[in-house]
Amino acid sequence: MGTDIESVAHALRGATANTAAELGAEISAQIGRLVGHDGYQVVGFDPLALVGCLYADENGYSDQANRRLQVVDFSGRPGTPFRRLLDDGPAELLGAGALDRGHGGLQLAVMRAEGFGSELRIALIYQGRAWGAMNLLRERTRRPFSPDHLADAQRLSRSLAATVRRFAASKPLRPARAAAAVGVLIIDPRLTVTAMTPDAPGWLHQIAPYARVGVNEQLTIRIVRSVAYAAQRTRQQVVNRVPTPGGWVALHGQALQGDRPGEVAITIGPAAGSTLLPAAAAWYGITAREQTVIEHALDGLATKQIARRLDLSTYTVNDHLKAIYRKTGVTGRDELTAHLAAP
Repeated sequence: MGTDIESVAHALRGATANTAAELGAEISAQIGRLVGHDGYQVVGFDPLALVGCLYADENGYSDQANRRLQVVDFSGRPGTPFRRLLDDGPAELLGAGALDRGHGGLQLAVMRAEGFGSELRIALIYQGRAWGAMNLLRERTRRPFSPDHLADAQRLSRSLAATVRRFAASKPLRPARAAAAVGVLIIDPRLTVTAMTPDAPGWLHQIAPYARVGVNEQLTIRIVRSVAYAAQRTRQQVVNRVPTPGGWVALHGQALQGDRPGEVAITIGPAAGSTLLPAAAAWYGITAREQTVIEHALDGLATKQIARRLDLSTYTVNDHLKAIYRKTGVTGRDELTAHLAAP
């Protein structure tokens, strides 16, 4: 008897993982019950910056291929692959047996060079928001994905998005513990690290434990690459909040001025409360009113003062606080403010 899509969706809703790599492996295993594949890539977005804040992959495209195909651009701007998914449906089929609507020969050429013959690309959409993206890959020697596989992927988009969101919201709502000073990297237009401070490797280890980065070496950590790419493209500051088992890390990327255009400075350190809260509101399902209550609590206002400021009863403010504690997993106001007021 074949696997039905509801059982896969149910398994995805119950998936648990401590790291992004574990999350990717679990998603691949569950979706593989319906759609067999040889490789995959999963990315979760910072909900404000729309850059990758968590990545997992196995036998996926190389970094060079991803950049050539513009699949690292999740801004939704016209002409990008992710924009097509937003406009035309949460999934699309590329390569053998599919109509290529965006890249022409480039898509097929890159796929051939990487050893793949078919790709299934999925936008992870939940409650009207894009939470991430995923692609499934089949090697050239395999039968390509079918229209039935495409239909299954479209139906699983919401469950996949909820799984990614739940993973981020399972992390402690607090800045990552600072064992060192903030780290800084300087990255050139080719994504080579040209300089970094002594404390940068420690922070990089928190977001990518198995990666090694050295000066004058190509940057391979995709979370950091996504910030550098967005800062180079927009020429504006990019802030990426990254969930880790020990709390949240913030990356601030900004293009440098001077005689070497395209260079980007990236600062890595604990995500301060003012940086974390706007994104956490999305990840943890905190409402706008609840976010305002948190902001007043961080300012040191007592419950009665918050009630007067917002023209609410103290009972209503307490109800909001209880909802916040439940959503974020903290035990009370002291823990909430201690976490978000630091560092």
